[in-house]
Amino acid sequence: MAMLGLGMVLRLTGDLDGARSTLEAGLRMSRRNGDNLTLATACLGLACVTGDAGDWHRAATLHGIAQAVADRMGSPWQELNARHRQDSLAQARARLGDEQLQRAYAQAWHSASTRPSTWLSEDRVRPDRRCRLTPGWS
Repeated sequence: MAMLGLGMVLRLTGDLDGARSTLEAGLRMSRRNGDNLTLATACLGLACVTGDAGDWHRAATLHGIAQAVADRMGSPWQELNARHRQDSLAQARARLGDEQLQRAYAQAWHSASTRPSTWLSEDRVRPDRRCRLTPGWS
């Protein structure tokens, strides 16, 4: 969890590459350890970073995956993570529109809920490294 906290701090300071690599490392460790709480938090962090980089469709997909993992645990998001999630989803909704956001989110949520091992592979949750923060977007 400390690694994920560092990843989110890097994100908030604008170091998206550092945040992404730190969160990816946390994701890999949580998958190896079977730690679903950390796994859900890592997916959430990657969703936020991906949105910050301007890939809103992939961010919506990652949010759906993160929520599916959290739902499997049966516990709500902690307050700070809930705020990050709400802010990122609001930005995704503003960029994609409600219908496109809901479609990407729901498809990922359903697939991750029914076939988690398929959706939690590194290729699915890794943000596109070519994405960069577009000036004027936060």
